[in-house]
Amino acid sequence: MNKQIKTLFIISAILILTCQSFAQYIYIPYYGKNKVIYVDFNWKKYQTDHFDIYYYTDNLDMLKKISDYAESSYLKISQDTKHQLSARVPLIHFVSATDMAQTNIYDYLPESVLGVSEPLLYRVAVRGDMADDELQALVTHELTHIFEFDLLWGSPGGALYAVAQPPMWIMEGFSEYTTDNWSFLSELIVRDAVLNDRIPEMTPSGHLFSNYPLTRDPGYDFGHSLFEFIETRYGKNSVRELWQSLKGSSLISSRNPIKKVFNLQPKEFHYEYKKHIREENKKFLTRENPEDYSLPIGPSYPLNEYFFSFSHALSPSGEIVAVITLNVRDNDLDILLLSAKDGSVIRNITRGYTWKYEQIKFDIDPSLGRDLDWSGDGDKIAFFGRSGAKFSLFIVNALTGKDERVIKIPYDSPSAPRFLPGDKSIVFTAFDNTQRDIFKLDLETEQALNLTQDDLYEKSPAVSPDGKHIAYTIRIDTYDKIFLSPLDDLSIKEQITFGEADTIAPEFSKDSQKIYFCGDQREAFNIYSIDLETGELNRFTDVRSGNFFPTPLPREENKFVFSSFNKGAFQVFSGEFEPKFEKSVTFVEKPDNKELERFKPVLSF
Repeated sequence: MNKQIKTLFIISAILILTCQSFAQYIYIPYYGKNKVIYVDFNWKKYQTDHFDIYYYTDNLDMLKKISDYAESSYLKISQDTKHQLSARVPLIHFVSATDMAQTNIYDYLPESVLGVSEPLLYRVAVRGDMADDELQALVTHELTHIFEFDLLWGSPGGALYAVAQPPMWIMEGFSEYTTDNWSFLSELIVRDAVLNDRIPEMTPSGHLFSNYPLTRDPGYDFGHSLFEFIETRYGKNSVRELWQSLKGSSLISSRNPIKKVFNLQPKEFHYEYKKHIREENKKFLTRENPEDYSLPIGPSYPLNEYFFSFSHALSPSGEIVAVITLNVRDNDLDILLLSAKDGSVIRNITRGYTWKYEQIKFDIDPSLGRDLDWSGDGDKIAFFGRSGAKFSLFIVNALTGKDERVIKIPYDSPSAPRFLPGDKSIVFTAFDNTQRDIFKLDLETEQALNLTQDDLYEKSPAVSPDGKHIAYTIRIDTYDKIFLSPLDDLSIKEQITFGEADTIAPEFSKDSQKIYFCGDQREAFNIYSIDLETGELNRFTDVRSGNFFPTPLPREENKFVFSSFNKGAFQVFSGEFEPKFEKSVTFVEKPDNKELERFKPVLSF
């Protein structure tokens, strides 16, 4: 194996372990005996028609939600596969990622893992700290794995006698396919690979293999795409036939289901798929590549040892960009300072091993907000790090990386820290008993105050430079919408964006009169601005993949530092754009009154 290929394997392995905010299935569960247990859960059992649900929460509404999702998923999958499970399913519900990390179904579960399933006892474990539509998709995904195990091996424990197992794209792809849902990150991964001629190849044995690093195993997203191709080309019954061809076999490697069902060798089958997926994405070929109009700032592997940018924050002067990145040499996450002018590496402020935190908190999902923030005086950088059972807020010197403050956060999965003007407080989002809210942390008293305390799903806060307003997103049904509130009273919510599209990652202009954001009305996420006084909407990009976290440079209104998904990775770019007045986009169309009843008063244009 040459050095370049070996390095790609290392990068892919690290990315899969650190970045896959997705569900997993486990073939050989490890029962960890030495895991640190922070809480003794008082487990209770609730039975439904097909599930034994184990829970410890006092939130009975959440228990009802989990049971309803599980039974509706069972009905859907059973009808699709024409199969009934041979045993009841133990479904273990954890309130948060922190709690789920203590499960003994598996040895170690990163913060980013949402759910797991294993074939020996048909157990499923899921977290509840997510939006309702995402939780429904997660339960469906994990339960699909149980149906797969039962189809393949007949009963709990049957996997012990399995000599081989199907390719990952069949297992994970089918589980994604049954959710009837594409996350925008999954769409980005597939579209970017297609447009950059990086579609994973299929081996003679039917496995997918990528010559390029991906954010997770290609079996998930390209497997999902392959099953949609099968349905489109051969009909929905062919999906069922594929699984029937695998049913009851402990010697799966000796079979060729592709040849049996489609009368094609894997290479021929994959050739037809590639033609199909290229045709599906043909409309994006004329869209922009970020490299066409922007300067790549980085990080840029293999020019240096850093790869991937999970988040970024611009210094108040606009001269330096801080990013969370993967240090390939040390196999670790670091905070890197880059020149906003040419992308040169200025300093790694977290290099080396530390006992202070297990890892820097990051979210690969841009809708959750930036994971870094720079103080208004330019002296400090704030981020979250896992320390013990929960996370702490770390405020470090922007030049040296030395700790200035470390504050324990009593809530789960904190994210998107943002300094308030004056740098005496920070707002962030976190989960409190399965509900995501916005909190304000006083840096002097170290006391956190819940600013929302409602049943809405708030994300990605941004504070206006004049200190009067806060912009953030709320998940409404299956879309993220931007809202505006007075900073001193978040019970007053003004809805800013509307329509059947996601609008995420709001950022104020320096004069507090505009909000910049990312929206996918054109299927790919582009950079927009909306004037809070006139309602005028402008679009700045027309990208083929996705642009995120637009941060305007000081004194240069139409020049941004932003993140873009390009060639398999998020990278930071800098570019100047000519705004285009947007008439056709429905972001600012006023919806009917019923949609607004929960969010009064509403800003109208």
